[in-house]
Amino acid sequence: MTLERDNLMVPMVLSPVRASLITRLTEAEPTELYDFKHHGYTMYLGGAKGPYRLFETGFHTGRSALLISDSYGFALAYYLFPFYDTVLQTDLRNNNYQLDLVGESIRTYMQQYGVDDVYIITCQWTSINGPVFSWRLEHFLDSADVGQ
Repeated sequence: MTLERDNLMVPMVLSPVRASLITRLTEAEPTELYDFKHHGYTMYLGGAKGPYRLFETGFHTGRSALLISDSYGFALAYYLFPFYDTVLQTDLRNNNYQLDLVGESIRTYMQQYGVDDVYIITCQWTSINGPVFSWRLEHFLDSADVGQ
């Protein structure tokens, strides 16, 4: 084997996933799964981008998930892929959840993409009780623009 351990990208080899940046509910633009300009876990899913990303996995499970996370959850998304046809991912933090690009409520996105399961993944600095996942999640669930 000619590859060093640090150069072997196992998720890339095993995953048939296609990634798209989603804005205004249905506008899709292809994006990368990896961004090698980033280091550590931020290289996964192409770094922090928003407002939504859709991953079409090719695993044909008949199920769809929504992953609401900060950047810590980016690396975890790959573990969801084999269990879902699609994984919709969003980061509710101000810089990533751009209201002018969102266009619809979280609930509308869930209906549009047939979400069966919702995962909320954060690191210890982005508390579930903090403003990102309490106030913002509560308000954006049914509205696309409630002010900051």
